[in-house]
Amino acid sequence: ILFADIEGFTSLASQCTAQELVMTLNELFARFDKLAA
Repeated sequence: ILFADIEGFTSLASQCTAQELVMTLNELFARFDKLAA
């Protein structure tokens, strides 16, 4: 289990559309998965 705080997330979320935010989070977690594999 990974607990992570994304620095600047509140600001990022307020500036992006929901779709952009989901794409960004998917990319971030894909990188985490690749590193953990």
